[in-house]
Amino acid sequence: MLYKTFLSVINVIINVSYTDRKTKFNNGFCEVSLHSYNIFIHRYTPKILEHLGILIIFISNLGSFSRGIITTITYKLQSNVKSVDIYNIFYKFYGTKLLIRLYDKSLPNIKIV
Repeated sequence: MLYKTFLSVINVIINVSYTDRKTKFNNGFCEVSLHSYNIFIHRYTPKILEHLGILIIFISNLGSFSRGIITTITYKLQSNVKSVDIYNIFYKFYGTKLLIRLYDKSLPNIKIV
């Protein structure tokens, strides 16, 4: 389904409270707080590479939100793959998980996390 020779991007926006970081002046306001850290050297990158077996860039962003984590994964699909195929794969693996929500008719929004 995936072209394994193309670089995929996993972009995560996480609330500061989910990390071991404390709220500070530079991350305490939504207008100025979203920033990336440890691109190319994030501690989860080796685990993701090992599990997926494809080339990735893992980008973790800290934000000042009341709750939630939102992740966007971008990758190149083979030409015969349709969006319903991808949704069905995600639903098969994650459809019954309590903390994961899949959206097939709307885009995710951090306010509903």
